[in-house]
Formats: sequence, C-alpha cells, structure tokens
Amino acid sequence: NLHLPEAEARQLEGIGPVLGQRLREAKAGSLSALVDLGPARLEQLCGGAGMRLLAAARGLLSARLVLSAEVAAAPPHGR
Repeated sequence: NLHLPEAEARQLEGIGPVLGQRLREAKAGSLSALVDLGPARLEQLCGGAGMRLLAAARGLLSARLVLSAEVAAAPPHGR
C-alpha cells in the first residue's frame, strides 16, 4: 500500500543521493513535507530543480486513483 503524502520524495525523478540527503536534513523526506517547504526554500536546497520537484510532488499528491468494477451475479447453486 502506498500512502502518497508519506511517500518518499527521493522517488521523484531527479532526486539522487545528495539531493535526497539535503531534503531529509531539511525534514522534507516525504512528498507532503517537500510541498510544505515551499518554492523559495526548495530553490535554496535544490537549485533550478526546485520548482520542477515541487510541481511533481503536488501532481502526485493531487492525483486520485479511481477504480471501478462490474460484478456479475453468480448462477444459482446447482446449475
């Protein structure tokens, strides 16, 4: 089960070991914590990648998975 707000920010494309460590040190190891840092702080930590990472994290957090299924009635017992 993936709980997106707590999913690790390091899973975003472009976050390698060094940037991942910076984000963890800034207490932004999860997607929701990364978004909470805001654009200015992310730019300080990530340079030019800050806004792209913020957009990616926001996109994942706002995505909603919708499942639908049709279930057919079982035939009567004995047929």
